[in-house]
Amino acid sequence: MTATTAKQEARRGETRSHGINYRTLQGRRFEGKSASANDPVLGDVVIDAALGAVRKSSLGHLGNFYWLPSNGNGSDRNPLEDEAHVIIVGSDNRVNFPTPNEEEVIRHELSRIRRHSA
Repeated sequence: MTATTAKQEARRGETRSHGINYRTLQGRRFEGKSASANDPVLGDVVIDAALGAVRKSSLGHLGNFYWLPSNGNGSDRNPLEDEAHVIIVGSDNRVNFPTPNEEEVIRHELSRIRRHSA
């Protein structure tokens, strides 16, 4: 989750975060949520700074993301035609797909999650 969020902060992401929840090493939680599923959680100077500071010294606990369709140049091998909703539950090592997706889309999303987690 942390790498995905960092890329989003740099405006290079392939996702739009709807909600991000971190757990500090002391067990406390810090969460940021967007105004709606269509709005990114990032983009507000105060929230971005707070999430960035917490991200550096905590673990991703829960991420509510929308993977975005291909940018259209064919270089990203992205099979998505529409946004795909994914919830990453870091504390349980689980990925939830709350909406129906084709197998190719699920495989792509899981490969991208693994890549960002490495």
